[in-house]
Amino acid sequence: MPVHIEAPILSQQQAGDAIYRLSLSCPTIADLAQPGQFVQLLYHDAYGPAMRRPFSIHDADRSSGTFEIIYAARGSFTHGMTHLQPGETLSVVGPLGRSFEMLGPPVTHHVAVAGGVGAPPLHFFMKACVQSGTIHSMTAIVGARTAGQLVVPDD
Repeated sequence: MPVHIEAPILSQQQAGDAIYRLSLSCPTIADLAQPGQFVQLLYHDAYGPAMRRPFSIHDADRSSGTFEIIYAARGSFTHGMTHLQPGETLSVVGPLGRSFEMLGPPVTHHVAVAGGVGAPPLHFFMKACVQSGTIHSMTAIVGARTAGQLVVPDD
């Protein structure tokens, strides 16, 4: 069940060429989030009423009550997000959408493929599969136009 909350920003880091990692404190969303789901964000009411934008959940940590999104600064909304500072809040609705499902037996080697801004939810999905023991072997293939546009390659 989605919630609507004002979530404080814990950190924001540039993670590549116009790629940013944003960490938010929201125990309810962190607890409910499943891999493949997303949140809708709005800030400062500067972009019109109900002009929320969707962002995939990159990671969620139930123990700390936090979740992260990764975004590319491409339009006026996301360029504006790059100026947000820790301590400011974002209006968040989520988690929304259906979560991913693992198909096939755990003994099969799985390959996950994503590119560009489609890659952030892949991290959360693979992490959940490994932690649950759902899979024994997985390879991630992530693409981008340039190396600087790879979405958090260390994750």
